[in-house]
Amino acid sequence: MVPHLADLFSFLDFEELKLEGGAGALAKTVRAFVGARVSTRMVAIFDNDTAGAAALSNIANVQLPANIRTIILPPSSVGSNYPTTGPQGVSCMDVDGLACSIEMYLGKAALRDEVGSLRPVRWTGWDAKMGRYQGEVEGKSQIQKSLLEALALLASPLEARAAFPDLAKVIDTITGVFTQFREMPRRGTRCNEPYY
Repeated sequence: MVPHLADLFSFLDFEELKLEGGAGALAKTVRAFVGARVSTRMVAIFDNDTAGAAALSNIANVQLPANIRTIILPPSSVGSNYPTTGPQGVSCMDVDGLACSIEMYLGKAALRDEVGSLRPVRWTGWDAKMGRYQGEVEGKSQIQKSLLEALALLASPLEARAAFPDLAKVIDTITGVFTQFREMPRRGTRCNEPYY
């Protein structure tokens, strides 16, 4: 979707390094990078769900240096009216802020199961501190596989942006953070000023 920027970004490889995943682990990693005074520009991206909001609130008191930013995924158009399943049965509701992991941005076609129904969000628990439920879409690996297959059929980044507008919004949010970074301090100086 933004091939001209591909060489400017890298992502932490959780699988190869066998790093702990999840929002809580990401918050700990942010604390570790701040404590180690890592100078690389980085963005920690939290899911738009209860776990992401809870983890982000746990580091709200950490003064981030100018080179580290934290964001939550933007609202998902698919998530505004999405099937859920839990003790109350199946119902459609707005799951933004409750259950929008990256898979919820990969398009309705990727979110559909073998019979064409949207894979439901399953409620996994109550977060007392946040006062809301946490949910997760079922079949994440199949959703990711469907996206990769669909992307392989597209001829250009413009087609990809048109086919996956929510994913384009995520990419624009991430790249937008990097364009807003202040000029980095010179080597050997310390920057304790938080980025606003």
